[in-house]
Amino acid sequence: MTERRRPSEAEYLSYDGHCRWLWQSLPEDWRCPSCRRRKREILQWRKRIGSNSFGWKAGLHLHHDHAADERGKGGRFPAAIICSACNFADVRAKKVCGAPEWFSFSPSELRSFISAKPNSPVTIRIATALIIWSRHRLTLVADSKGERDDARRHTEGLLGRVLTEPAAGSA
Repeated sequence: MTERRRPSEAEYLSYDGHCRWLWQSLPEDWRCPSCRRRKREILQWRKRIGSNSFGWKAGLHLHHDHAADERGKGGRFPAAIICSACNFADVRAKKVCGAPEWFSFSPSELRSFISAKPNSPVTIRIATALIIWSRHRLTLVADSKGERDDARRHTEGLLGRVLTEPAAGSA
């Protein structure tokens, strides 16, 4: 694991990495709507891909409801720019919960199951993500009573497994 450090003022002001135009377009007081960290706080000191050197990284993503793409309907939540750690938490939580790729947790749902510290990865509370997904699974995926019963049994099984296994680590 790399050393957790905070950027100096000069490092922060000179950062122009991933999504430069998006980074520069955000106001100084912007906060990720999921983890509530400021721009300076989402920077992480990480090894650069394809290199042995380290540097500051801070990805930004336009997060939207992929189910809207899948169903051709309006989304459950408006699109928002979130940090890469929260975007990755969405992907990881969906995989652990067994949610389909087209499902997306909203920024406020992500906020309810992640913990974030400045300049560090986020931690996911899987049991909370599973409870949120189980509510959506019953309405988004299960159309018939039989499917709802199957979804409920699946969710109860997952909850039992999550509550007896150690907590998930960092995203």
